[in-house]
Amino acid sequence: MALHRLCLYLLSCSGCRAQGLWVSQPGSVQGTEGGSVTLPCSYNSTREPRLGSYTWVKEVAGARLELSDGTQEFRGRVSRAQDRSFLRERRADVELRDLRPYDTGTYRCLVKIPTLGEGAGNGTWLQVLKAVPPSSPPLALGALGLGLGAGAAVGVAGAAAALVLICHKRRRDQREVGPQMEAPMPAPEPSYAELRVKPGRRPAPAGELVTYAAIGGSLRG
Repeated sequence: MALHRLCLYLLSCSGCRAQGLWVSQPGSVQGTEGGSVTLPCSYNSTREPRLGSYTWVKEVAGARLELSDGTQEFRGRVSRAQDRSFLRERRADVELRDLRPYDTGTYRCLVKIPTLGEGAGNGTWLQVLKAVPPSSPPLALGALGLGLGAGAAVGVAGAAAALVLICHKRRRDQREVGPQMEAPMPAPEPSYAELRVKPGRRPAPAGELVTYAAIGGSLRG
């Protein structure tokens, strides 16, 4: 109840501070769905703190949810800064893991130092972005060369198959038409000659060559 009343008071005076205690936090942060985000918070004081504590709350439609593993909405997803960091480095950071869309909202950092009082930051708006699916990696040069070689091989195989089909088609056409016979050569027309025989004028002496007939010429005897 005391913490609840403290939250009501601090949230009603957004940005108010105790005397000698200032709480600072960024106006907005972003995280990716499924990832993690750190909500930063720091404080300054006029005196060295020896004891103190801090908490974070989320403002949801008038309600205030404590950002801790004890809250059902954040169970198992919250990590706080160590006490040493809080006192020496004056840090009051908190980490929220496994971000979900409903984590979007305003978160306020509350710091309490017994010797100084209580202070609150102005609030940080957390925006949870939708995760973007990873893009496909670019093809390696070796894979690209392999693809080009395979494409060339497919092209050669396709050309060879087309050539085989053309040869088969020509053979089939030749079988359908039948063997082509050469046209017979026309027989040469017969030549005729006139043979005229006349009786000799005198008997031929023995051993002398005698022409008894001549083609296309005069008859000698």
